[in-house]
Amino acid sequence: MLVAPDGEAAAAVTETERPDLIVTDWMMPVVDGVAFCRRLKAKRATSSIPVVMLTAALPPLPVESAALLWDILLRKPTPVARLIEVSGILLKTKRGSPLDEARSP
Repeated sequence: MLVAPDGEAAAAVTETERPDLIVTDWMMPVVDGVAFCRRLKAKRATSSIPVVMLTAALPPLPVESAALLWDILLRKPTPVARLIEVSGILLKTKRGSPLDEARSP
Protein backbone atom coordinates (compact mmCIF):
# COMPACT_ATOMS: atom_id res chain seq x y z
CA MET A 1 0.00 0.00 0.00
CA LEU A 2 1.22 3.47 -0.92
CA VAL A 3 0.12 6.61 0.91
CA ALA A 4 0.51 10.28 0.02
CA PRO A 5 -0.29 13.32 2.20
CA ASP A 6 -1.74 15.39 -0.66
CA GLY A 7 -2.63 15.32 -4.34
CA GLU A 8 0.76 16.60 -5.50
CA ALA A 9 2.60 13.84 -3.63
CA ALA A 10 0.05 11.29 -4.85
CA ALA A 11 0.76 12.24 -8.46
CA ALA A 12 4.50 11.80 -7.93
CA VAL A 13 4.06 8.43 -6.21
CA THR A 14 1.70 7.23 -8.92
CA GLU A 15 4.15 8.15 -11.67
CA THR A 16 6.99 6.16 -10.12
CA GLU A 17 5.13 3.24 -8.53
CA ARG A 18 2.21 2.62 -10.96
CA PRO A 19 -0.28 1.15 -8.44
CA ASP A 20 -2.94 -1.36 -9.52
CA LEU A 21 -5.72 0.76 -7.96
CA ILE A 22 -6.06 4.26 -6.51
CA VAL A 23 -8.42 5.32 -3.74
CA THR A 24 -8.50 9.09 -3.41
CA ASP A 25 -10.57 11.83 -1.85
CA TRP A 26 -12.21 14.71 -3.69
CA MET A 27 -11.02 17.20 -1.08
CA MET A 28 -7.25 17.04 -0.60
CA PRO A 29 -4.67 19.72 0.12
CA VAL A 30 -2.43 21.19 -2.60
CA VAL A 31 -4.07 19.33 -5.53
CA ASP A 32 -7.66 18.14 -5.12
CA GLY A 33 -8.92 14.73 -6.22
CA VAL A 34 -10.39 15.99 -9.49
CA ALA A 35 -7.14 17.68 -10.55
CA PHE A 36 -5.21 14.59 -9.45
CA CYS A 37 -7.44 12.37 -11.62
CA ARG A 38 -7.07 14.75 -14.57
CA ARG A 39 -3.30 14.36 -14.29
CA LEU A 40 -3.63 10.58 -14.18
CA LYS A 41 -5.90 10.38 -17.21
CA ALA A 42 -3.76 12.79 -19.23
CA LYS A 43 -0.77 10.45 -19.15
CA ARG A 44 -0.69 7.22 -21.09
CA ALA A 45 1.31 5.41 -18.37
CA THR A 46 -1.30 6.12 -15.67
CA SER A 47 -4.54 6.58 -17.62
CA SER A 48 -5.71 3.00 -17.20
CA ILE A 49 -5.25 2.78 -13.42
CA PRO A 50 -8.68 2.23 -11.83
CA VAL A 51 -9.72 5.02 -9.44
CA VAL A 52 -12.18 5.09 -6.54
CA MET A 53 -13.14 8.67 -5.67
CA LEU A 54 -14.46 9.37 -2.17
CA THR A 55 -16.45 12.47 -1.29
CA ALA A 56 -18.31 13.76 1.75
CA ALA A 57 -20.31 16.33 -0.21
CA LEU A 58 -22.11 16.41 -3.50
CA PRO A 59 -19.56 17.03 -6.24
CA PRO A 60 -19.43 20.64 -7.47
CA LEU A 61 -18.84 19.41 -11.05
CA PRO A 62 -21.47 17.79 -13.23
CA VAL A 63 -21.08 14.11 -12.37
CA GLU A 64 -21.47 13.10 -16.01
CA SER A 65 -18.35 14.98 -17.14
CA ALA A 66 -16.30 14.29 -14.04
CA ALA A 67 -17.14 10.57 -14.01
CA LEU A 68 -14.74 10.05 -16.91
CA LEU A 69 -11.94 10.76 -14.47
CA TRP A 70 -12.66 7.86 -12.10
CA ASP A 71 -14.34 4.48 -12.10
CA ILE A 72 -16.56 4.83 -9.07
CA LEU A 73 -17.67 7.65 -6.81
CA LEU A 74 -18.48 6.67 -3.22
CA ARG A 75 -20.15 9.03 -0.78
CA LYS A 76 -18.64 9.18 2.69
CA PRO A 77 -19.11 7.68 5.10
CA THR A 78 -18.60 4.51 3.09
CA PRO A 79 -18.51 1.18 4.90
CA VAL A 80 -15.10 -0.46 4.63
CA ALA A 81 -16.76 -3.60 3.28
CA ARG A 82 -18.18 -1.58 0.35
CA LEU A 83 -14.80 -0.03 -0.41
CA ILE A 84 -13.21 -3.47 -0.41
CA GLU A 85 -16.00 -4.83 -2.60
CA VAL A 86 -15.70 -2.17 -5.31
CA SER A 87 -11.90 -2.29 -5.16
CA GLY A 88 -12.03 -6.03 -5.84
CA ILE A 89 -14.41 -5.53 -8.76
CA LEU A 90 -12.17 -2.86 -10.29
CA LEU A 91 -9.06 -4.97 -9.88
CA LYS A 92 -10.80 -7.90 -11.58
CA THR A 93 -12.15 -5.88 -14.49
CA LYS A 94 -9.17 -3.49 -14.69
CA ARG A 95 -11.08 -0.59 -16.20
CA GLY A 96 -14.56 -1.78 -16.97
CA SER A 97 -17.36 0.72 -17.48
CA PRO A 98 -17.53 3.53 -14.92
CA LEU A 99 -19.62 2.91 -11.82
CA ASP A 100 -21.20 5.75 -9.93
CA GLU A 101 -22.74 4.98 -6.58
CA ALA A 102 -23.89 8.60 -6.19
CA ARG A 103 -26.42 7.96 -8.98
CA SER A 104 -27.60 4.64 -7.55
CA PRO A 105 -30.90 4.61 -5.64
